[in-house]
Amino acid sequence: MGIAITILNYGLWAWIVVVALVTMKVFRGIPIRAIVATTIIACRGAKLFIVLPSILFLTQSMFPDLLSHWIPPFPRAIESAIALFALCTTCLPPAFLFLAASNEPSLALLHTFQRSVSPLRVVHLLNISTPERLLEAGANSAYANRGKELNYD
Repeated sequence: MGIAITILNYGLWAWIVVVALVTMKVFRGIPIRAIVATTIIACRGAKLFIVLPSILFLTQSMFPDLLSHWIPPFPRAIESAIALFALCTTCLPPAFLFLAASNEPSLALLHTFQRSVSPLRVVHLLNISTPERLLEAGANSAYANRGKELNYD
């Protein structure tokens, strides 16, 4: 069990270093303002439940006597690695914007693109309101069927 935790710990730290180096290369430095803006946006939604425990874990690993009464003790390297991993995945600013229609080739291209730029974030705005889908949704909606009698026989 100890070897698996050590491998996990080194793997997380290696991933964090790769993310930091690739982000610095793409943005030509550390984009502090973009990270702060992304963190503020992440704290407005459901990712708040990822950001707050990560900050608590980092605080616990840096100041172990401050929060030691109600957070169970973990090795400091594992606490900080897990916290930084969660913060990197939620608060990393997007590096690429992918705009396409929602069809099968563009979805396949999106998945390929996300895997090829893996540590960086890709923001995609897929258009799901194609005319065919609007017509299908409109024909089956309650608004289109109002006033019609329903026969259950």
